[in-house]
Amino acid sequence: MYIDLSDIWIDREARQRKDIEIDDLLESIPLRGVLVPIIVTPEPGPERQPYKLIAGERRFTASTRLGLPSIPAHLLSDLPPAEQRIIELEENLRRKDLAWQDQCKAIEAIHEILFQKNNNDWNYSRTAKSIG
Repeated sequence: MYIDLSDIWIDREARQRKDIEIDDLLESIPLRGVLVPIIVTPEPGPERQPYKLIAGERRFTASTRLGLPSIPAHLLSDLPPAEQRIIELEENLRRKDLAWQDQCKAIEAIHEILFQKNNNDWNYSRTAKSIG
């Protein structure tokens, strides 16, 4: 589905990445469009936007900067918040330009979520297997 960019909000305090580089997308999106949909969840924002961005901040930011009206999106309304956070963190781990410090923070955050989700019956070895 396509969602209006103005209907999407970003929880900046919860985002793992603070600095994002979008120059490559500013060149490719006008030529090919947004090839991979962003991921959103139906969660009202501070300005009554109906969708919260879970994954795809670079695509969202580049599309906004290019003045596009909408963006392809997948809706993850059926997943619990912990699963949504893991998806966001794992997507960032797959980025080649993610600093090692941010990789460590993401892995630790994923581990903590899985540790709590599994009633403290979780270890780093299982986290490593989980994220590949």
